Amino acid sequence: MNTIKVWGNNVADISTEVASNEKTTKFAKGRIACNRSRAENAPVDFYSFVGFGDLAESMNGLKKGAFIKVTGTLQSNTYGEGESRRTSYEIVAKSVEIVERKSKEPAE
Repeated sequence: MNTIKVWGNNVADISTEVASNEKTTKFAKGRIACNRSRAENAPVDFYSFVGFGDLAESMNGLKKGAFIKVTGTLQSNTYGEGESRRTSYEIVAKSVEIVERKSKEPAE
């Protein structure tokens, strides 16, 4: 089963678009920045994600810096020919949720 869940910061404001070959397929694309661990100065990974239909509508207006959880499937795309052949990876989102950050301050 191909399922991925990532938590992190939304990299840029998101808006909904309509596919150029159709008049009804709505989609929204975004990128999420995820720390590899909770340690300070941990490396950061960036993942592209896309949502379609009603999910794209709910992603519309999501602001840069929002702490989010993206759940979906990981998809690879290959393009180019010969030595210029490249592979990219993208999360096809099933859900995108705004997550409340847990406080780092100790409880009283």
